[in-house]
Amino acid sequence: MKISIHPLGPDLHSRCVTTDRELAKRLRCSFAAIVPAAEVFADHFYERIFAAAPSVRAMFPPDMREQKAKLLAALGWVVEHLEQGETLKARLRELGQRHERYGALPAHYPVVTDAMIGAMSDVAGPTWDAEIAADWRTALERVSDIMLGRD
Repeated sequence: MKISIHPLGPDLHSRCVTTDRELAKRLRCSFAAIVPAAEVFADHFYERIFAAAPSVRAMFPPDMREQKAKLLAALGWVVEHLEQGETLKARLRELGQRHERYGALPAHYPVVTDAMIGAMSDVAGPTWDAEIAADWRTALERVSDIMLGRD
């Protein structure tokens, strides 16, 4: 039996345990299906967050164009660097620290995860299914843990 870990999983410091490359590939392919509808995805994402947690709207600028671009750039970077464990985790830790300075709380992270999966589902088309939704949920929960310093 081959043993592998989630690309965002804990560091096992073993050369015998490899990153789950198939999972990384599924995440990349599903993200590629979202990219053509990136603006709609970002719109749906923030609409969902602000509907679920209206109080967080004050953390964002009135004009969301730059924020949406940052969201898409950050997601693209994460997906591109899934197999670069320490580099990826260091950047996510920094991102988490910035979010904390902006006022983000641990309770906001599940809201973001749900909003992101919902927005992805809205725009991904027929390639989106329960398996890829579960893959993304696990990945986003791991991202949250890293950003919160729980890794």
